[in-house]
Amino acid sequence: MATYQYTPMPAVEGPQVMSLGDMINMARAGQAYQQAQQINPLEVQKSQQAVQKAGIELGQLQQADRERRDLQEFFANPNNFQTNGRIDIDKINKVVPTIAPYTDIVTGKQIGRAHV
Repeated sequence: MATYQYTPMPAVEGPQVMSLGDMINMARAGQAYQQAQQINPLEVQKSQQAVQKAGIELGQLQQADRERRDLQEFFANPNNFQTNGRIDIDKINKVVPTIAPYTDIVTGKQIGRAHV
């Protein structure tokens, strides 16, 4: 006779119910935010600028990370940067700025110090 094995399904829970107290607290927080905007618009502007600045910094870090990965891929193949078994700085100077335009200045200085 065949035996059947099964794994029981987890219990399904319905959506959490918001209590009256939770609704009042949410309304108070929204009202406090609106009042803060009316009372102190400079503070609101300052926080908005901080958010914009953080977004710009995040974009720069993401770009630097993409370029770092592309440079790792480039330098993983010695034929990309060597001629006759020796490092060819002209090859590096020609290709690296196209691979990593944002981080090229730092990378170029590191490569120059390490291999010249």
